Amino acid sequence: MYELTFLWGLFCTVTIETIAGLLLKKFAPKYFELTKVEYWRLAILIILASCLTLPYVWFIFPAFIQNRIAYIAVVETFAFVMEGIWYFLSLKINLKKALLFSLIINAISFLIGLLIFR
Repeated sequence: MYELTFLWGLFCTVTIETIAGLLLKKFAPKYFELTKVEYWRLAILIILASCLTLPYVWFIFPAFIQNRIAYIAVVETFAFVMEGIWYFLSLKINLKKALLFSLIINAISFLIGLLIFR
């Protein structure tokens, strides 16, 4: 059952973060240095970022962190930093902007996730 919940969480995360990232490209492409990045390429990179980090969030960290607040703080920081580094390397954009891009789409995903997974 946990694995099915994970798959639902992965689907929701990928969907929300991809939409959020594509909206940032649409409305702030110059700020995030995304003017030359095709929409389809950005979508694939966002999907890959979530697929690379979410298994750690759902299967690795829970084995080591029992306190819920500490768990949320650690996993959300882990996800946004690792994905930010991923965007920095894969999109070849400024590190601060890559981290901010990651922070924004992860925050949106987290907040919507709170509504879905109450």
